[in-house]
Amino acid sequence: LATDKDATVRLYSVKTLGNLAPSGGKATLKALTNALQDKDPGVKKAACEALAKFGPAAKSAVGTLRKLAKAGYAPAIKALAKIDIKG
Repeated sequence: LATDKDATVRLYSVKTLGNLAPSGGKATLKALTNALQDKDPGVKKAACEALAKFGPAAKSAVGTLRKLAKAGYAPAIKALAKIDIKG
C-alpha cells in the first residue's frame, strides 16, 4: 500500500481497507494510520474517511488525526468526530 508509486493504487487500497470496517484488525488500522502521512491529498483524505468508518475502534489513529486537525485539516476533524474521542 504505502510503497506503491502510483497514487491511484494507494487510493484504492485505502478505500478497500475502509470497506473492512468495522471488522478490520490492527494491521488494517495501522495501514490506514500510516496512509494519513501520504503525500497525495486524495489518499490522505480517503484514509481519514476510512478510519471514520471504524468509529471508536480506530482510537489508535487519534494522535495522528489530532495533529492533522490542529493544522486545520477538515477531513481529520470529521474523522475524529466519527471516532467520538473527546479531549
